[in-house]
Amino acid sequence: MTPGAPPARVPARPDRSDASHRDARIDELLAEGPTLSLEFFPPKTERGVANLLATVDALEDLDPDFVSVTYGAGGTTRSTTRDLVVKINQERAYPAIPHLTCVRHSRAEPVSSLDDYRASAIHNVLALAGDPPTHAP
Repeated sequence: MTPGAPPARVPARPDRSDASHRDARIDELLAEGPTLSLEFFPPKTERGVANLLATVDALEDLDPDFVSVTYGAGGTTRSTTRDLVVKINQERAYPAIPHLTCVRHSRAEPVSSLDDYRASAIHNVLALAGDPPTHAP
């Protein structure tokens, strides 16, 4: 940036107020221009889930284009990730996407998770290899 020059402007985000954009593919949203996404880590307790959902409510005014919900180490929060993504997708006008970490899982486990997401009308998944266990070579 040149001293004294006006700051660069970020292009305006597309209007996505139509609730049907919850079914949009994330790659399509990204292709339309700048996006705002939020990432949440699934809590391990019922109280934590309630707090997270209150946080989602509090951040609603930011009008995110999508949110993602991570996947606990070794899949420890797999069902919580799924439940949160389904709930957010049902109650919000933007898509929620689950992280799907494949490390330390059989080949069948991610396939089963994908089948479950498909059955729950989840159209976007962020599939990751994941970090190997710290004791791995």
